[in-house]
Amino acid sequence: KEHFIYLMLSKPMQEGVEYSIHFPGLAESDDRAHLTFHSFRERSEALHVNQLGYLPNAPVKYGYIYHWAGDLGGIDFSEYADRHFYLINVNTGAMSFSGPVRYRKSAENAETIDQQEEETPDGNFLGADVWECDFSRVTKPGEYVLAIEGIGTSFPFRISSMVYHQPFRSVMRGLARLARDE
Repeated sequence: KEHFIYLMLSKPMQEGVEYSIHFPGLAESDDRAHLTFHSFRERSEALHVNQLGYLPNAPVKYGYIYHWAGDLGGIDFSEYADRHFYLINVNTGAMSFSGPVRYRKSAENAETIDQQEEETPDGNFLGADVWECDFSRVTKPGEYVLAIEGIGTSFPFRISSMVYHQPFRSVMRGLARLARDE
């Protein structure tokens, strides 16, 4: 089993500041954790991208901001409306693109069919408001992260004409094996 503990702070963490968190009795080996906060280096569970990647000529390319925090519900990211997100090239560290964060949809937006409403909070798979980062204009191949100051970064992803090659190959090999075994 996996458990998450959410630490709700009275004010946002500051860039480059070291924080020490003391949690007596929670861990046997060490009851302190240290963190120096850097938005453009820390991965955030709230930033979501297509981890397979995006085709350079895809007409739309979005990343999303949302997070459901269990008993705390959906995290409110409304303060990030119209702030900028950044695409950072993983290999060079260069900021490759910037655009505004826009509201996408409400946590109240029902996504499920009637039979699944009991399985999701309010019929919504995410349980949180969704904000979008539109980087559709980016066509240059490379490996990137989506970054937002004050939140962090996404997992790395690629923009490449080959992003679906390996998944396609794996699926075809699996289907060929299945057909052969029947």
